[in-house]
Amino acid sequence: MIMDPQGEAIIRLINETVAQAGLCCDDIDYINAHATGTLVNDKTEAMVIDTLFHKKPLVNTTKSLIGHTVGASGAIGAAVAALSIRYQTTHICKNLEQPIRDLNFVTTVQHHPIRTALIQSFAFGGHNAALVLKKYV
Repeated sequence: MIMDPQGEAIIRLINETVAQAGLCCDDIDYINAHATGTLVNDKTEAMVIDTLFHKKPLVNTTKSLIGHTVGASGAIGAAVAALSIRYQTTHICKNLEQPIRDLNFVTTVQHHPIRTALIQSFAFGGHNAALVLKKYV
């Protein structure tokens, strides 16, 4: 099943998740995207990221390194995001040759100031989840 091409449910989900964390979209430094690797769904997800965050946050997907782990992908994305906050770096977005949108994709491993991360996980039938992690100081 494909996502709603307008991304309305995902936009609502992200806005509510970010607000529940006491933040606004401008506060997000890093997004670990769902990135299914399908043109239709990736186009929708990229549009949503561009609409809500523009080019500010770093964007990558752990699936580009390890593949789609189905039900575990959200948990793995959360673990990677937590480590990215801890070590102030992210992995690259591997195999990204022709991005659908001009977002701030991670193409080199280097130090990045990351205080907040958004993890996106979307599933068949419209089962969508998002999680915000913040650096504890």
